Amino acid sequence: MWCRSRSAMRWISALALAAVVTHAGVGDARAGRLAARSGPAPSRHFYVSPQGDDANAGSSPSLPWRTLAKVDAAALQPGDHVELQGGATFAEALAPYAGTAGTGRLPIVFESFGKGRARIRGGIYLSSVANLAFRDLEIASPPGKAVFSSAEGTGAQSIVLADMKISDAPLAGVSSNNRLDAGWRIDGVAISGTGDSGIYFVGSSFTITNSTITDTGRDARIPYPRHGIYAKGAGATIVGNAVRDFSTSGISLRRQGSLVEGNRISGGRKGISFDDEATAPGTTRVVCNSIRAVSDSGIAIMSAASERFVLADNTIDGAARNGVYAETVAELTLANNAVAARSLGSVLNTRSSIAGYSEHDNIWLAGRALRVYWNGLRRTFSTYSRISGQGRGDVLLRPGGAYRRRPAGSAACPVPRAAAETFRPPGPDTTRP
Repeated sequence: MWCRSRSAMRWISALALAAVVTHAGVGDARAGRLAARSGPAPSRHFYVSPQGDDANAGSSPSLPWRTLAKVDAAALQPGDHVELQGGATFAEALAPYAGTAGTGRLPIVFESFGKGRARIRGGIYLSSVANLAFRDLEIASPPGKAVFSSAEGTGAQSIVLADMKISDAPLAGVSSNNRLDAGWRIDGVAISGTGDSGIYFVGSSFTITNSTITDTGRDARIPYPRHGIYAKGAGATIVGNAVRDFSTSGISLRRQGSLVEGNRISGGRKGISFDDEATAPGTTRVVCNSIRAVSDSGIAIMSAASERFVLADNTIDGAARNGVYAETVAELTLANNAVAARSLGSVLNTRSSIAGYSEHDNIWLAGRALRVYWNGLRRTFSTYSRISGQGRGDVLLRPGGAYRRRPAGSAACPVPRAAAETFRPPGPDTTRP
């Protein structure tokens, strides 16, 4: 079973919306023991409205604070809720002071109250904070990045972004810039119209679920690649997202040990890519994804000298150059994928030898001809199979053919499917790689 069950996906989402895991260590554990003896303190609610006054107590909707600067400077405690007036616009940034921290069980929550989402024009800035949750908020047309962490300080740990809308950021929608950032959970967030990547992070153990990332990397003046999700941190979990209309890769991985599962990716150069910046050996699992209409490769793995890969139960439809591309890979398993290339594209392209290689039970489809490259040389499929010793259970489809595909390796694959699907090779086109 390559794919996680839907109940497990719901469990991930529940974690994202609930309290986040603390990284505070011994001090937090000691505080937890003390709280268990005395019982948790009642949570406090503070209200903020553009019609309020910072001299108010802020303790009720009728006595709200006025500015986010007042919120930033407040001595917030674990379990506190800061409620921003729904439908109102706040021009400044929300930037809790360094040291602001909830706990794993009692995060500090920033959210909207009343009708609609509160809009924050200045974005959200995080520096040396932990266990904060932001939900039901909107950031539209910020001056730069929408949600971003400082590259200095102790990082931002255990941050939740849930049920948010981010649009028209000239730079990234979400940007983690500190290697000490860890344990962020991004769930149900809609990001659109960014100049740079939709989500960028260098921190570790990020989880991105059930989010929609569209129309990203629009600013061609930015001199480096721009992606839907740019994962430069280790141990990422990227599950059940829709990523469309991106500049370079829908999901770009750089470090070890990630899970990429059940995502729907279309409309850019590469669907999922890996460029090696791994700091230790690991295993990356790319399973149950649907990748369509990309102008280069469906899945591209480059220079993964120490990383192991499992590519299983993916559907790649209409890659212009390569369905699956692999170069300098330590170990690679390809199983139960359906891969269709456009007229002049290759379904499989390996540029160098792979020490540990297993390929079986895949469906390979092509337009005018089935193209396979093994160790950099074009081969017929029978020659590739003989030289590599692989291809057990594979199905080859030629133009005009169709195949009634069995369900994925796990019937609980989160990409919605009928009991079986019919796959056909792409029709004639004149697209050239």
